[in-house]
Amino acid sequence: MEWDTKSAKRLSLYYRMTTNSIRFRLTALYSSTLIFSLAILFVSFFWVTQRELYNHTDATLQSHSARIITILTQNQFQLDTQMSSQLLSDVFNETPGMLVLITNNQGDVLTISQKITGAEKIALPLFNRTKDSNNPVFVNQAVGAMDMRFILSPVSVNGSVRDIVMVGHPIDVIQQSLVALYGSLTLVFLSFVIPTIVGGYMLAGSALRPVAEISREMEEINSENLKRRVRNPQTHDEIENLTHTFNSMLDRLEESFTRERQFIGDVAHELKTPLTTLKTEIEVTLSRRRTDHEYKKVMTELLIDTNHLSGTLTNILDLAWSKTYSYENMKDTVNISAVIRELTEIAQKLVYGKGVSIKSQVEQGLIVRGKKDKLFRAILNIVDNAIKYSKSNGIVSIKLRQQENQAVVRVKDTGRGISKADLPHIFDRFYRGSKTDKTLGSGLGLSIAQAVIISCGGTIDIESTLGKGTTITIIFPLELTTS
Repeated sequence: MEWDTKSAKRLSLYYRMTTNSIRFRLTALYSSTLIFSLAILFVSFFWVTQRELYNHTDATLQSHSARIITILTQNQFQLDTQMSSQLLSDVFNETPGMLVLITNNQGDVLTISQKITGAEKIALPLFNRTKDSNNPVFVNQAVGAMDMRFILSPVSVNGSVRDIVMVGHPIDVIQQSLVALYGSLTLVFLSFVIPTIVGGYMLAGSALRPVAEISREMEEINSENLKRRVRNPQTHDEIENLTHTFNSMLDRLEESFTRERQFIGDVAHELKTPLTTLKTEIEVTLSRRRTDHEYKKVMTELLIDTNHLSGTLTNILDLAWSKTYSYENMKDTVNISAVIRELTEIAQKLVYGKGVSIKSQVEQGLIVRGKKDKLFRAILNIVDNAIKYSKSNGIVSIKLRQQENQAVVRVKDTGRGISKADLPHIFDRFYRGSKTDKTLGSGLGLSIAQAVIISCGGTIDIESTLGKGTTITIIFPLELTTS
């Protein structure tokens, strides 16, 4: 019942559309795009239809205008009122409702095909539209209660405009057709709006449904069931890529949780042994009265165990520090040449009495990014291991050289080497090889070294042959080179 309640709540949130929701924005984007496209389509259709209807009328007007201009430009033709009225009556008897006005180049009406009161008031606005043009002009103008379309054609004689022929045709039928078409298109357009919005809402819901499913499944995954994965929708699109990304993230989280649990267990185990030893030694010591010599011996053993415990805690803190820094946010720089020289001097002291010799070759002035103390301890762990596992009369070689824009540190020993079985785990935390039972250590040295080196932008690689020795190569990107 609890799951059903949560599911119902999630579904209600999913289907609730607010102005901030992705579903609302997708619906608005889809609807506005489609509505805008339909508006462009309908407007274009209306404009083309209007243009075609006017083109037919314009062709008729041009034909009649050309006939009049042909007669007026004959050399023997002299225009007078009686003759022009008869001419216009003969020419346009076949076209009822057509109106023809002829004016001179000053706008005075010379003749008109129909008896209309106030012909000058009709002719003057038309004349003003064409007085600055030598080409025919088409205009719409109302004559009384009738809408008409006129062609205004200048009549040129000897290169100058003598008269203006104005031929008008009624367009009330065209106007009525256009009004009816406009109303029909508007009705059709409005009938598309609601289905478009509803369709956009449904399409947005369909597109986001896999995301809602992924969200639901992700909510059910926690630290207790990290092995669960989000179901692949098999959509072969961005949603499937998102699923792969989530599952990859869960893989990394599961690996991280497993590693951290193991790490905590290993830390508890490493701390439990010295703490138990300390407790036991103290209890045994207090069980009866001891001599000063016995107390001194116990205190010495307690100091050894305490130092071991302190060293383990220091290593754990170093390992934790290395996880908080990355190469990108590391600002400090260090002279790696000086660090290697100091390590060489310490190595000379560490091999005292062990029959192991140190050889070094250090190129000067190489600068890398990192914390000096952390980098020093990291490489010291590697050098200490090389000395610790070297045979008597063995050689430990420490070299630093520049290779293009990189600083290359190579530590090589002639010790017992590392087996192929141990080599893949050599950087694992608290891992100690099968041949190290008699060698003191916590198993954190190389893990810390690797983590610190990576945080400084470097890489570490290890090569080893059992019975012949081990070579560890560290490569850092150079910050700058000084002489």
